[in-house]
Amino acid sequence: MHRKQTKLFILTALVFASCFYIRSTVLAEPLALERLTKEDRILILSAHPDDEAIGCAGIIQEALDKEAKVKVAYLTNGDHNQLAFIVYEKRLVFRKGEFIHMGEVRRKEAVRAMSSLGLSLEDIIFLGYPDFGTFVMFTRYWKSSKPFKSLLTRINKVPYPENFSFGASYVAENILSDIKFIFVYLRKML
Repeated sequence: MHRKQTKLFILTALVFASCFYIRSTVLAEPLALERLTKEDRILILSAHPDDEAIGCAGIIQEALDKEAKVKVAYLTNGDHNQLAFIVYEKRLVFRKGEFIHMGEVRRKEAVRAMSSLGLSLEDIIFLGYPDFGTFVMFTRYWKSSKPFKSLLTRINKVPYPENFSFGASYVAENILSDIKFIFVYLRKML
């Protein structure tokens, strides 16, 4: 792994770890954040649909109230959430197509949730990598000639035509490349 890639991977891991720590810890006092301004630009990286709403809805609303720019990027479509399957399908699901269908349902759900907070479809980016697979991709499928194969969907590339990363193989370099592209694109656009 190149030095820059290592730094970005470590930074991304720290961000995810920090979000988990903050979300799983009860704070005696709210964290003091700098006041948001119209000039601020915010990119929220969400592992799956609903993480951004649970962890960042207040920030999104405050940023939009201040007319700051907000974008949300989802690493996965959340196609491995058994609880969601039980709620929507009233049963456990086991077929490949059912998992992909649930990923599409959760994508639409996230779009509606972000819309209710004031974001438009142009503010939302779905990558579509395998839920319950990205960690494995970074630990075992870095510079691998063979892509990761999702246990549930039994596929090895992004199956969602509406997603930014449609057709990308399940290898860690593709996730990193997509995130870098999003950062560069958003920096130029905003």
